[in-house]
Amino acid sequence: MTTIAESQMGIPTVESEDFYKDLDPILDEINRKCVKMDEDIKKKYVDIINKVIESVIKALKSTDEVFEKLFSKLEYVGSYFDGLRVAKPTEFDLNLIMKLPCDYKKIVIENNNVSAGFVKLNILKAIQNNQQSEKVIGTVKKWCDVDGYLLENRVRQWMESVITCCLGHATTTLSLASGETVNIRVRKAGPAFTLNVNTGSDNIDVDLVFTIQFPESIHPPSSIRWNKDLAASWVVVPKPTNDPRFWRVSFNYSERKLTQNQYKLKLINRFLKALRDARDLPIPSYFIKTLFLWEAHNCTMYNKPRFWEKRQGYLFIYMMNELYSNLKARKILYYWHKGLNLFDKNKFTPDHALNMENQISRIISKINDLIRKKDKERLRNYILALFRISEELAIADLSLEDTTKQNEQNISCSLS
Repeated sequence: MTTIAESQMGIPTVESEDFYKDLDPILDEINRKCVKMDEDIKKKYVDIINKVIESVIKALKSTDEVFEKLFSKLEYVGSYFDGLRVAKPTEFDLNLIMKLPCDYKKIVIENNNVSAGFVKLNILKAIQNNQQSEKVIGTVKKWCDVDGYLLENRVRQWMESVITCCLGHATTTLSLASGETVNIRVRKAGPAFTLNVNTGSDNIDVDLVFTIQFPESIHPPSSIRWNKDLAASWVVVPKPTNDPRFWRVSFNYSERKLTQNQYKLKLINRFLKALRDARDLPIPSYFIKTLFLWEAHNCTMYNKPRFWEKRQGYLFIYMMNELYSNLKARKILYYWHKGLNLFDKNKFTPDHALNMENQISRIISKINDLIRKKDKERLRNYILALFRISEELAIADLSLEDTTKQNEQNISCSLS
């Protein structure tokens, strides 16, 4: 079946770097208006969250002895702390690093490729019965099956009981150490427990995830990527699966190493996320981040150290085309285990995927066409409309050629 993009506009192309020079000042404007964070707002929100989390952790410790004994530290992860958050810092991701009463060197970490990107943890011979109270040891043993495998569903159930006991099911008013009060409501989302924090004037979401951290001296199974140049501590996350023995691996610190000092990489990532948000495309942030992980990897493998110093207009279109290619192939491989296609773990319908593919294709083709015509004013207006900074353009104004205007008008789709 021929897609709309192919039949009307052809497969999108990426032109030379200098071809996109007129995009640079427009993207600078986009950055100022809807991508870059306001420093005062950022400071305000981060200050609020630090106070909230300090109070929540204190309350959780006082509520449950097992949590108090096992909680080790917080790990700040996610788009804000990776420098990839767009506009306002209204979402934060925090890992609760829990220290099991085990000799970690004796934990058996398995992956038999049945579930790519996941591992099983057997702690049967690793538990140190004399390291904690009987209550703590007993609770941890209840998290395991008869063979000693740690079950993610039992851990999540325990975590839910602790949070519910502490914060309740309904909205809870929490007093902060500063004397301020906030309203908090908890909801479950996959492996995370999301705290919706309402300060009266602001709403901020904080995802808390139970995680187990391994030092870089303990490697994941060989089927999972491990590069000594990126070696860092890593965690396992209780992401729900059909088999509760499997835990998802996560390499936040290694991903930061891979993308650090890559000049415009994070900026272009933020542009793609801002466009996704403006166009209401249901593409998870980690899908987009994964495209950039692969590109950073390829720059290292193929000795392209200055790639991310190219014009931002060129890089924006280049990565848009990478997104298009992956959407068309319905394949975004998990960087840490190529056996996992992230599309397989997402609930995209075929229509959703095709719509996104076509939208991205039309955007690239339209930008290329306006640049070829040297129509700087329409190019600027088009880009501003894409990011919803200016008035939406009429659908007919989006066609590549006058001969396609009627076809475009007959297509029911969002601005492209």
